[in-house]
Amino acid sequence: MINIFGVIGTLFFGILSVILFLRSQRVKKPMIFYKYMLLHAKKHPDVKILYHGNDLEYLSRALIFICNKGKKEIRRTDIPNTHMPLIQAGDNINILSASLISFSDESINMKIDHKNNKQVYIDFEYLNYNDGGIIEVLLDGNTKNIKKPLDFNATIIGAKKLKVKQFTSYNLSDVFSYIAWIFTMVCLLSYLFYKGIISIESDKINYLYFIGSVLVILFEFFIHRVSPFYIRVPKFAKKAME
Repeated sequence: MINIFGVIGTLFFGILSVILFLRSQRVKKPMIFYKYMLLHAKKHPDVKILYHGNDLEYLSRALIFICNKGKKEIRRTDIPNTHMPLIQAGDNINILSASLISFSDESINMKIDHKNNKQVYIDFEYLNYNDGGIIEVLLDGNTKNIKKPLDFNATIIGAKKLKVKQFTSYNLSDVFSYIAWIFTMVCLLSYLFYKGIISIESDKINYLYFIGSVLVILFEFFIHRVSPFYIRVPKFAKKAME
């Protein structure tokens, strides 16, 4: 029994040390979260939405959160003038309007430039960790029927490649943490029963549940606070996008 917990403890703290080292590395990590919503479909003949006098068959809304998830700041000088961060509409859809609706701090001086019905450029002074802004884009098509309504590009000198992820109100890591806890407990119980260390009538089961609870707390801390694979959206952005 002591040996199995020794192995588990060694593995846990060994992995934890590696991950803490990785998290301590200062890198620039530009990232975009996006979410699409259909606002209007021409199914009610008495309801019309006009754009410059033209009746729209569909009206969709996109919320785009551009941010820095790295520990090293991204500065305006890190962006080539010829490759500004860009929101690009697909072939079968147009950008009707774009607006910056929220941002982490006024000092980042984030701005957008709606050039035409296909492009929106993004500019800012700097982005520290979790800094960013939310851009609302209105589109003239049904995003559910288009494979890739919008494309996102951002060239940052010395940064990792732009990561794009669809925003959801839940995190798969939450589900994974419970599955992993159940799997761990089943494996641990099976091992102890197989070795004859505990039985159904044994009082040691109470101690086992206590140890399991401690493991759950450590696992939750690992997933939500330490793991580099768990990407949290800042509260201001999550509230605006839900």
